[in-house]
Amino acid sequence: MLTAALLASATLGAQTLDARIMRWPTVHGDTVVFTYAGDLWTCDLEGGIARRLTSFPGEETRARFSPDGKTIAFTGQIDGGSDVFVIPAEGGEPTRLTYDLPSDNVMGWTPDGRIAYTSATQNTFTQRLWFVSPRGGQPQPTNVGEITDGSISPDGSTVAFNRVNSHNYNWRRYRGGTQGRISFFNLRTGEYSELPSGREQSYFPMYAGESVFFISDKNNNAQNLYRFDTKSRRTEQLTRFSDGDIKFPSTDGKSIIWQRLGKVEKWDIGSKELSTFTPRILADGLSTRP
Repeated sequence: MLTAALLASATLGAQTLDARIMRWPTVHGDTVVFTYAGDLWTCDLEGGIARRLTSFPGEETRARFSPDGKTIAFTGQIDGGSDVFVIPAEGGEPTRLTYDLPSDNVMGWTPDGRIAYTSATQNTFTQRLWFVSPRGGQPQPTNVGEITDGSISPDGSTVAFNRVNSHNYNWRRYRGGTQGRISFFNLRTGEYSELPSGREQSYFPMYAGESVFFISDKNNNAQNLYRFDTKSRRTEQLTRFSDGDIKFPSTDGKSIIWQRLGKVEKWDIGSKELSTFTPRILADGLSTRP
């Protein structure tokens, strides 16, 4: 009886959750941060035991590494509403940066180290692009008054973005007012343009050098990865998945990471090799208890 009890205890202690639906993954070098069960977790890109960074009752999402990889900005429901917070990449106490009534959603970082986020503050129905210092202070509005997800160019001059977050609800080949289009806005000149589109949905533009990567169902199948060359103005398809959409992609300029089929995958920009991120999540499973 004692032997059986010890074996059962050892088996239970070694159990690892088969983690699925790891949302909003972000990568910097060999480190990945993602949202699982409403909290932020971090793990080495090669796998291993994941470590929980937050444990508040509300959700922490949209994590993004600073350019130097030392700080993580995220949207957190720590004090009630959804505001912008920062936390050291190795963990620690979060610092609140925004205090708006509408939700503030982290979009990323500018090359000079400010946090770019979207908020309906001072807007009636749409979200505006804002910048705030990770050290705090008054957030600064921009002239981009209709934006959800996007990315700032390496020189800080242009933002590539989606005007609406219709990736949450539009069907394939929809073409209407909320079609997923890739837009560009020059923050210095005020020039606006769009990536030419047909009957498809295109989302989550990501600058990496002189390229803008994005996901689209141009092939009338799943959401796949594409690359737009800002110099030649040519677009090429990089992945050809037919069994599941790419969701919530982000990049550190060297690799692109995303959620697909409940798992997290990494695409190496240089080698074009695809790998699967497999962390070991050891958690109390509080939200799954009967």
